Amino acid sequence: MPKHTDKLGAAMGRSPRSAGKGFASSFAEKPVVETVRLAIDLDKDFHRRLKIAAAEHGISQRDLVLNAIQKTYPELRDK
Repeated sequence: MPKHTDKLGAAMGRSPRSAGKGFASSFAEKPVVETVRLAIDLDKDFHRRLKIAAAEHGISQRDLVLNAIQKTYPELRDK
């Protein structure tokens, strides 16, 4: 078995933060911000590693990617 099977399972499951909450209640907690969707095609193995890394840090894949971009390009941070 791959060594990260347990982490991948955790990454694919619900996070402990949202345990016991429905989609509507967890969605309602987030502030309403105007957004634009960006699609990025990822290699399957990279996507798996991204899910594992996000789970290890206790954050979403989206937040992990945004944090990395903002750290690399500080001028893109909100002012």
